Amino acid sequence: MQDRRAWCKRMGLLLGTAGIAGCSGNGHTGPTPSERTYTDQERAEQHRFRGIRGGSLIVDALFRVSAVDLYTEKGYVFARGVFGPKNGSHSSYGGRVEGDRLVMPRTLRYVRFPEGSKYNGQRSFPAFDGAPIVDVTVPVASRISDEALDTARRLRGNLRLKLRLHPETVLVGWDVEHFPDFQPGKRNQFGVLITGAPVYHAVGGDFQRAEIIEGVVVRKGWYIDPKTGQKIETDF
Repeated sequence: MQDRRAWCKRMGLLLGTAGIAGCSGNGHTGPTPSERTYTDQERAEQHRFRGIRGGSLIVDALFRVSAVDLYTEKGYVFARGVFGPKNGSHSSYGGRVEGDRLVMPRTLRYVRFPEGSKYNGQRSFPAFDGAPIVDVTVPVASRISDEALDTARRLRGNLRLKLRLHPETVLVGWDVEHFPDFQPGKRNQFGVLITGAPVYHAVGGDFQRAEIIEGVVVRKGWYIDPKTGQKIETDF
């Protein structure tokens, strides 16, 4: 239980302006991944993440949405809170490693309740009062490209999992964040580590975030409409 709490603390502290309570746990009492028997498909999916020790999670939405939970396939809360188009809430999720691989959720269950629904204090589903208006499950681990995983290992970069909440589903994206000018131990006059500007590689998925410099959109973002397949531009 202590290991589980430590993982949640590292993985679920979502920062930013979204007001999110991160990985709060849900009283799950079933076997941990190391205690259960993996299927061949699960072993193959998790083996793809060997040599990757960490990354980050970014969650936003196409519209302001509250009363949302994202659950892993084992019922753990992956993210919870209020999200919007420009929140870009960010979390480290590099704490859960089995052997030499990062454990990535195989699927995420997206549950959204009506606006104004009250949190009922439960850790497991349903965590909000009323009936959900969206309850869908999407694949995650299998979506991330081999190119991104190979690049993360080669550059020792951060594998960024990016989620964007759609009215009916979850859009999944990813990239690898690399700091080519980073010098371990080098700090500025204020004692802050100098990392340099990040470079992003192997960008993929259902959407891409806009590039914004000093409040100005210099490159529009986009997402693929899950029903029509149309690419729709965004300013975030």
